[in-house]
Amino acid sequence: MRANIAGYILAGGKGTRMGGMDKLFLKYQGKYLALWTIEALFMLDTWYVSVAEIPKEPMGKARWIRDVYEDIGPMGGILSGLIRCREEALLVVPCDTFGVDASMGRRLLDAYERTGRPVFFQDRNKIFPFPGIYTKSMLPAMERQRKAGIYRMQSLFDLVDRGKITLLDGISELGRLVNLNTWQEYESLQRRSNEREMRYGTRGAE
Repeated sequence: MRANIAGYILAGGKGTRMGGMDKLFLKYQGKYLALWTIEALFMLDTWYVSVAEIPKEPMGKARWIRDVYEDIGPMGGILSGLIRCREEALLVVPCDTFGVDASMGRRLLDAYERTGRPVFFQDRNKIFPFPGIYTKSMLPAMERQRKAGIYRMQSLFDLVDRGKITLLDGISELGRLVNLNTWQEYESLQRRSNEREMRYGTRGAE
């Protein structure tokens, strides 16, 4: 049991590039994308979902966290979690990121348990904010960034002391992720699912 860390799904965005669609309720093979992530990272006992408004429909075993700061992107959702959740650390994944798996989660969690520090993947010296482990120690830097009106997640890594975070080589892991920012990207994922079903269905009929 990992008592001082929880899983955290970001879902407070407006989905403007998808016509206002609530991306929390996008599905892949009949299952919400967030549930794919929660089930893949089964080693975490507790899950939260960050939202602007609490939905009527549950999301598996996850608990809802209403955003403290709205309209500032992922920064607001992460701040809300670090402020409101009792756990010291959160493994954060956006609801529209597909492909996070158990091996990826274990690498992040093992590094956190060794160091007690925030953990992120990097590729060619670029730090990727998701999936990543954020800790309450990051709150002061994140609050300074919010008050300055700087909401880009990449800007956060210019403020935090890189000597106090753990960076993992993420070349292989990051390449497996699909970020669904537009309908075209979502439809492409669905086509991939349909092609897979047709391929295996055809083999099964032979």
